[in-house]
Amino acid sequence: MRFNFPIIESVCGKLIQLLTDPKICNGGIDTKQLCQKYTMDVVANCVMGLEANSLSSSDSVFMTNITKIILPNIITNVKINLAFFIPPLTNILNVSRFIPEDVGNYFKTIVAKTIEYRIKNKVERKDFLNI
Repeated sequence: MRFNFPIIESVCGKLIQLLTDPKICNGGIDTKQLCQKYTMDVVANCVMGLEANSLSSSDSVFMTNITKIILPNIITNVKINLAFFIPPLTNILNVSRFIPEDVGNYFKTIVAKTIEYRIKNKVERKDFLNI
């Protein structure tokens, strides 16, 4: 975790810049959304080495896909509850996917492209993807 500190510090610097911007502060701040965006930027940077830009963008693709995982729809909630409370029924009904297919494909593509780029350009970052 210590190797992630510079990455977290960098994202924190962006958060501080955002909070000191008078245009944003004078209009009021949704702290819950701000904390979510900060967390998404830290996770994207520390885990996958990606600049998600959730803090600077109101509609980040990364944030949109993460939200689909964090706030699942009713069908996904039913699948998760079936798997948790009645696991044999999950096998009978062939319920195996808890993350929407488009979201899973998005993250698989992002990780594959990041790995390919790092190998091709000999980039080494201190994040979990590099471990």
